[in-house]
Amino acid sequence: MPLHQAYANDTVLTRHSDDGRVASSLSAPWLQADMLEAARIRPGHRVLEIGSGGYNAALVGPTGHVTTLDIDPAVTDRATRYLARTGTTAFRW
Repeated sequence: MPLHQAYANDTVLTRHSDDGRVASSLSAPWLQADMLEAARIRPGHRVLEIGSGGYNAALVGPTGHVTTLDIDPAVTDRATRYLARTGTTAFRW
């Protein structure tokens, strides 16, 4: 999917399980921005991220701590990999 479509405010991205059911979805960019503003996440914070995507939690930086939860193991695995690239430690449950 082209980036301009992925980041459009009306786009709903979903991931399907092996049996064809929707396993997870991505919040619209405007909603993510609103949540980030309300949460006031800053470097060094401890964050519990439910419905993990990793990006929001990565804002804590290498001095922060993230615990990420999701019903879809593929999502938490991906978040853990990408958070590690930022120097952020993430723990999966």
